[in-house]
This record gives sequence, structure tokens and C-alpha cells, in this order.
Amino acid sequence: MWCIRFMALVLVLAAFASPGPTHAKTLRIASAFDPQTMDPHAIALLYHSRIAFQVYDSLVHRNEAFKLEPGLALSWQMTSPTVWRFKLRQGVKFHDGSAFTVDDAVFSIQRAMAPPSQRAFQLKGVATARKVDEATLELVTDAPDAVLPEKLTFLPMMSRAWCEKHGVQRAQDFNGKQETHAVRHANGTGAFRLERYEPDVRTVLKRHADWWGKPTRLRAGARAT
Repeated sequence: MWCIRFMALVLVLAAFASPGPTHAKTLRIASAFDPQTMDPHAIALLYHSRIAFQVYDSLVHRNEAFKLEPGLALSWQMTSPTVWRFKLRQGVKFHDGSAFTVDDAVFSIQRAMAPPSQRAFQLKGVATARKVDEATLELVTDAPDAVLPEKLTFLPMMSRAWCEKHGVQRAQDFNGKQETHAVRHANGTGAFRLERYEPDVRTVLKRHADWWGKPTRLRAGARAT
């Protein structure tokens, strides 16, 4: 007999109707699978991603028609056969109030590429990430890669300072059952911030009031959970 443990995902939302007072609303969702970890680079499975991408943003998003649209990157272009440049969105805040910068993007890409991250496959062919200026990120590839932006839609951006403060500069070794600060805590730029994570019991997310995105639109992942 199969024994299925249900994990409750609780999203605490604020009503977006305007004008008028704001009323708190709670959405509860039952899931047969726990996200396993809050480290966004530790694993790359659906039940993990559908929670992680409410908390963390990527450089590139997809819209309702599944077409690429700006995320934390406003625009991108191939400047040579093996170089892509991304103009990053300014004024974005992490959940702890700190600013998202090009340095954070470079750090996040390097973290995702380095073992034991399980998201390195998304960056296959990327040789290096580097900062051009305060608003520009450059990715250099081993060979021409016309679809590089497609690979960045599921690449979470983290705070370099937060990771250094908590000793999580490298992704959790999930297969080695490593316990790190990033397993039960998070600090993203996404539409929701992590309030509490109790493995195999519940995950509580609250709306990030300072999210840069459209408050009237739930991310696609929220509808899929």
C-alpha cells in the first residue's frame, strides 16, 4: 500500500481591488509532494520549482502564451556569436530590503553552474558570467547559442550578500542530505516571500508587497501548484 504524505501550501495574499481597503486572503493548497528544500539551485524538480519560483525570480519569464518576456532582465541581445548581454531591471528589492544588482546575477549564475547544484544542466555551454556595468550582465558561451535566453527562464536569482552571511555560497548537496541555512530559509525577489517551511507539513508564503511585477497577475507557477 502506498502511503502519501500531504504537504499544505499556504499563500497569504492581499486583495488587489482599488480603491478601497485591503483585505487579507488566504489560499490553501494540498500537495502530495514536499518541495524538499528551499535552496533554489539544490534540485530542479517540478514539485520544488513550483514553490521556488514563487519566492525567487529569474532573468527571463514566460507569459500566458509561453513566449519569452522580461523578468529581472529588461532586454537581451547577442553582441557576438558567443556573447549575450542582458540589461537588468533597476529598483528591484530582495525580501530583506536589499537591492538586486548585477553582482547578484553573476553570483547566482556561478552558484548554479558549480557542483553540487542540480541546475547546472540549464547552463550547459556557458563559459562565464561577468559584470559589464551597474546595469549590464554578460554571458560568454563556448559556442554560438541562439536560444540562451530560453535556458534562463528557470534560473533563480539569489542575493550574494545573504548567501555569504549565512555560509551558503554553494548550493546544498541534496543527495548528500546536507543541511544548510538555505534549506529552510529564503530571500528572493519573487511575488511571495517565505514565511515558514516545515518539511512534509506545510509551507507558508506571504505576498511580497515590494514586488516589481504586476500585482494583479499571479505567476504561472502559482496556478500550477
